[in-house]
Amino acid sequence: GTLTSRGVEVFFNTRLNSYFSLSGNLNLVNGKLSYNPSVIDSTHTRGNHIQLFNNGIFPAAKVESIGLTRRPVTANLFFTWQPLKGLSIQISSRWIGQHTDVFYDSNLGPFGALNTITLEDYVLFDVLLSYQFNKYISAMLKAENLFNTSFTDLRGFTSRGRGIFLSLYASM
Repeated sequence: GTLTSRGVEVFFNTRLNSYFSLSGNLNLVNGKLSYNPSVIDSTHTRGNHIQLFNNGIFPAAKVESIGLTRRPVTANLFFTWQPLKGLSIQISSRWIGQHTDVFYDSNLGPFGALNTITLEDYVLFDVLLSYQFNKYISAMLKAENLFNTSFTDLRGFTSRGRGIFLSLYASM
């Protein structure tokens, strides 16, 4: 098959004053998949039907599928505060738009088949504190998914809950 992808990313970064900055981006992606069953090598398939994993289609004739699986529209926003020299506090927000995923659907036949399902959009918030003690030693404290939001990126897999990470860096 042939995958045609189209997209655009818009990014901005601005320093509001000597203490605050704001940045973000928006990603828009879309596309289509085109299939031609005449190019399927029957020595590999041994005469069996082929079902495409990315959207569940059986390419028995030329077919075009509009939209891409697992490619949501995304947006990120970062607000950074630097109250002291060496100290930085960043709050970030990440929005993942509604998108489709593939799953095994036993209702589609005796052995089941692949189908698509719509996954809901969600928003995650993170906080990052970093401090540069001197030119050799720094520390970072990060809290991901601050509000412990439940979300689905891939059907059948659990979402990451809240995570807290502490990192210490030393260089010579």
